[in-house]
Amino acid sequence: MKNFSTLWTAFWRDREVPGLGALIIAVLIGFADVSYLAIQELSGAGYHCDARGFNCALVLTSRYAKFLGIPWIAWGIAYYTGMLVLTLLYAARRKAWMIRLIGLGVSAGIVVSAALVFVQAAALRAWCLYCVVSEGAVALIALSFGFILVSRKK
Repeated sequence: MKNFSTLWTAFWRDREVPGLGALIIAVLIGFADVSYLAIQELSGAGYHCDARGFNCALVLTSRYAKFLGIPWIAWGIAYYTGMLVLTLLYAARRKAWMIRLIGLGVSAGIVVSAALVFVQAAALRAWCLYCVVSEGAVALIALSFGFILVSRKK
C-alpha cells in the first residue's frame, strides 16, 4: 500500500514533474470516453448523442469509422491504455526513454485527432460528441505533456 500512496502523491505534489496529474486526468477522460463508446457498440445499444448539432450514429457508422478494418473505437482504447501505462511508468521510474515514448504517443494522437476532425468537418459534415471529447482529451494530453517538457528544462 505504501507504493500506491507514493505514486498517488507523485501525481499531485510532484515538484519535479508539474503537470503529471493533469496528464493522467486527460488520459483517463479519453479512456472513459472511448470505453463508453465500446460498451455502446458491443451491447448494440446504439450511440446516444442527442445534443444539438451532433450526429454520432452517422460518424461512427460511416466508411471512415474504421482504419485497417479495425474500428477507431478499438484504436482509441489501445491508445489511451498505452498512454496510461507509459505515464504511470514514468511517474514511478522517471526514465528518459519513457518520456520519449510518451512524446511519440502525443504526436501520434495529435496527427490522428487532426485527421478525424478533418473527416468530420469536411467529408461527413457531421460531428460526433464523443469523438470531439476524445479529440479534446488528446489536446489536453498534448498541453499537459508540453507543460511537463517545459518544466523539465528549468
